[in-house]
Amino acid sequence: MGSLRIPILEIGDAGYMVNATIEGEALSADDGEAVQTEAIAIEGDLTELGGDYLFRGHVRGAYCHSCDRCLEAASAPFDIEVTWLFAQGVSHEPLAELENEPDEDDESRPFPIDGDEIDLAVPAWEEVQLSAPTKFLCKDDCAGLCPRCGTNLNMGSCSCAPEDEDVPIANTGFAALKDMFPEMNQEKSED
Repeated sequence: MGSLRIPILEIGDAGYMVNATIEGEALSADDGEAVQTEAIAIEGDLTELGGDYLFRGHVRGAYCHSCDRCLEAASAPFDIEVTWLFAQGVSHEPLAELENEPDEDDESRPFPIDGDEIDLAVPAWEEVQLSAPTKFLCKDDCAGLCPRCGTNLNMGSCSCAPEDEDVPIANTGFAALKDMFPEMNQEKSED
């Protein structure tokens, strides 16, 4: 992760151009969760701003995760435009240690300068974590798995009859709800 630590002495009057690539597994906050991504590119310009330092640029890559519907490998590209402020003598509680969701004041707080270096790893990790999709799909119209036999419906149809409601659905958490509310089953059969 050495390419994400920028010595302050290297930042000249014209700024410092950052063009770094890091593997997703290497990008994490202290004791934080590793990011499941392909290689992450961090590009931008780091300039001095009255004793503080401002980074403006992009964090690019792709999230790697199994599809939430069919369990096949899925990838979701991202391109996040970022602006980070770094200042001496400030503390920044990493996202992994926050008890509540960050509020607007947390987003505008500067990141600390670590000795005589600026470390882009923590803000990059936070941006990637906060931008992660809540649902991963291999494609927008993913058909998922058959709830009865488990066949990947993107590969073809299965032999289960969709209108056959008497066949119990196995291996789902919702199958037990049918027995918990028998009066709802009677109402449905009366309709």
